Amino acid sequence: MDICNLLDLGYTGHKYTWFNKRRNSPIFERLDRFWATPSWIQLYQEAVVQNLPRLSCAHLPTIPELKEAVFSIGALKSPGEDGFHALFFQKFWETIHLDCFNLISSIFHSKTIPTALNKTIICLIPKVQNPTKITSYRPISLVNCCYKFVSNILARMPFTKFCLHYFNFSLDTIDLIMSCVTSVSSSILINGHLSRSFTPSRGLRQGDPLSPYLFIICMEYFSRMIHKECDRKSWSPFRFRVGKTNISHLLFADDVLLFGQTDKKTLKALASTLSSFYTLSGQKMNDQKSSILFSPTPQSMIDEFEQELNITATSDLGKYLGFPLSSKKPSKRNLQGLVDKLGAKLATWKSKSLTKAGRQILIQSSLQAIPRYFMQSIWIPKYLNSNLDSICSNFLWGSSTHQKKITWVSWDKVCKPKEDGGLGFTKHHQLNSISLAKMCWSVYNNKGWAANLLKEIYIDKKTQSNSIFQGILHLESSLALPLSAIHSCSKNQMEEKITFPLSDQLFDLIQSVFFSANKDSHFSSWTLKSKFDSKKAKLAIQSLDNLHAPPFNWELIWKSNTFPKIKTFLWLLAWERIPHRENLSKKIQNFSPKCQFCPGEDETCSHVFIHCTRASEFWNSVTCPSLFSGDDSWLEWLSYNLKLDTITSYSIPWNVMFCFVLWHLWLRRNAWLFSKTNIPLSTAISQCIWAASEFYFSTKDLRMDLHLDMLFEIEKRESNAVALKTICPL
Repeated sequence: MDICNLLDLGYTGHKYTWFNKRRNSPIFERLDRFWATPSWIQLYQEAVVQNLPRLSCAHLPTIPELKEAVFSIGALKSPGEDGFHALFFQKFWETIHLDCFNLISSIFHSKTIPTALNKTIICLIPKVQNPTKITSYRPISLVNCCYKFVSNILARMPFTKFCLHYFNFSLDTIDLIMSCVTSVSSSILINGHLSRSFTPSRGLRQGDPLSPYLFIICMEYFSRMIHKECDRKSWSPFRFRVGKTNISHLLFADDVLLFGQTDKKTLKALASTLSSFYTLSGQKMNDQKSSILFSPTPQSMIDEFEQELNITATSDLGKYLGFPLSSKKPSKRNLQGLVDKLGAKLATWKSKSLTKAGRQILIQSSLQAIPRYFMQSIWIPKYLNSNLDSICSNFLWGSSTHQKKITWVSWDKVCKPKEDGGLGFTKHHQLNSISLAKMCWSVYNNKGWAANLLKEIYIDKKTQSNSIFQGILHLESSLALPLSAIHSCSKNQMEEKITFPLSDQLFDLIQSVFFSANKDSHFSSWTLKSKFDSKKAKLAIQSLDNLHAPPFNWELIWKSNTFPKIKTFLWLLAWERIPHRENLSKKIQNFSPKCQFCPGEDETCSHVFIHCTRASEFWNSVTCPSLFSGDDSWLEWLSYNLKLDTITSYSIPWNVMFCFVLWHLWLRRNAWLFSKTNIPLSTAISQCIWAASEFYFSTKDLRMDLHLDMLFEIEKRESNAVALKTICPL
């Protein structure tokens, strides 16, 4: 090729063009190449070689593809009629993977799915409180795991994305997909009992991994019908006063927004398109949930639209996913809805029955997730962010409207990253900044049609009265400029950017400062693999808060091998914020800080867990490493023992045993103080060793029956030990 002066044109798309068709030891290669002379390349500069994906489903899935499909399913997602969670298949994959592979391969080979695998349980989830109509329930289909494997593989195959754009399905693919859709047998779950099975005549199952892809294909056809009418000039799309972008429709999930000019020609095209789609798909618009919003329009034309489409006009489209559909700035009443929504969520939870670790999960997964959609486009006022922070903080510490609990660690410290002494939460004003930064990043980097539209309407034209534009201004002022933006400027340029005069001495001092370019960036550079990097944004925004934690290696706590609730307890110990008597005396007037077991001694963390007589007898009864020491400072003592992985006589590493000893010391102390229950020392130690052993060996994924002898030895050593629990070999 070099002699002929030919160059490889390269490729776009899939990396490989050949496969050896071996399931257990697959080999992929790029055999097909295109070569051209430099003069040809110069003549046809826009020529591109594209490796297209396979369109046929004759390709049988490989074991790695099947494994990827199995492990992509949530381990504890609600099971189907077979009763198996995905966790079962994931846990015992090495044992059953060949059986699973043979079953899935037979399905792809026959192009049909067995009826038994396609049985569905329909679970009715209420959409509103106290539902009275069947339409007030959301039907969720619970399908069998093996069916999920098939649909996941179909959704993951290379041809799928191509088909979404071009509808170029092969006959084999159509046969298999239609078998998944048409062989459905459903039963409704009512008060824990299944109804008689029935066969649905139409529709897709909500809960089937394949359904979103099929729904997108159907709506893509509807979208093309609209584009066709617009190309014919029958449908006049909506046009903004500023910019050149036209909008005819927006689709999101099963919601549709249609836009057009208020003229008879557009009305006729709109009605005709909807009617054709109804006839083809069997779907129909819900008139009760649909409405029309008009710009200033003659009443006669409004009446004509209402009569033709059988939809009522409105002056307010309401909310979508909690966000008001309006160009106006959200009112205080709209914003108060966020607080009310969090309050309603908390009303269904019982914080007393949750550990602090459990509350952490709910705060991160639910409470802080609710306002995020709202925060993506507006700047939330400070008072509202403070209210949202207070709700989360109160829930963490167990406070309610009826009872106020002590906040042992401030919310500012709780919201630090875990490696800096916090719990990894994010303050709501920081969440707002991160959400707006994502929108600004998309606009500045021209990512997508929506970003270009925002830039065209709100940024380039500087529509300052708009809440979106105001949100961007707030973000830029709060994050300020990166140092690199002013470091290399002249004195006059620097004064313009920082908006105050500089002395020559101060300017020279700024110029002499060394800074790392890696740590200095504008939000437009928060990018990872061409996408917005939320982690980088969060770290940059949180770094603006200069709060310092005690000098301690916090990863020792979060990486310790123990229960999450004990990790949270260790975190409080490191902050010295557990409710012992000295800490309580600082919060409660006339409260004695003295230890109830050691007269004259203040009850501090080191006293409770090291020097107290009850602590000393506990440590002396537990077989500790010879290097065990309590003479260091409190944090040094914690750090030393959390690092020490010496194997104890119970076959458990000391740093694991240490966590459980601290926990059971605290439980024994509280049992006496609050319920006057004196747990015998031997019983407390036996409970501690049992809990540590049970946790350690179960999390090490070992067979518990291999350790029965060791557990029986614990029983023999401790005469007053608790009864040994029955263990079933795994």
